[in-house]
Order: sequence, then C-alpha cells, then structure tokens
Amino acid sequence: MKKGEDVEMPASYEDKYALCPYYHTNENRKIKCDGVEEMASMHSIFKSDAAKKEYMKKYCCRDWKKCRYARMMNAMWEEKL
Repeated sequence: MKKGEDVEMPASYEDKYALCPYYHTNENRKIKCDGVEEMASMHSIFKSDAAKKEYMKKYCCRDWKKCRYARMMNAMWEEKL
C-alpha cells in the first residue's frame, strides 16, 4: 500500500473481531453473511440490537463453527468439492 491510499477500516467493533469466514458486516439489527449463490448475501434480522450483539459475540466472534448458518455453508462447500 502506498502513502495516501485509502485503508478500509472495519465498520464496527464486531467487524474487527469476527472470526467466521462467511461473515461480511452488521448494521442495526442485521448480520450479513455470504449467500448460497455467487454474488448474493444472507441477512439475519434480529428482534433487537442487543439480541444481534449477543449472537455475534457467541458465534461470529468466537465459536463460529457452531453457528447453524456456518454449518450449512460448510456442508454446501463440502458437497461441491
């Protein structure tokens, strides 16, 4: 990277610490992840921002392999191989 080039910064604290390879970003009550189709994404919308943050803390930023969506994505990729 050259001096003066833009550096993409994480949009949020959670973005910085997300470990899940399928995670993209989050906003308000929504988590955005890879979709099952190329050029698509999956959005999970929670009843509250607190519920979303709790989910992210438990799965996206820690034990992502236990997330139901991540397990489905892993199974899909294993099937494609």
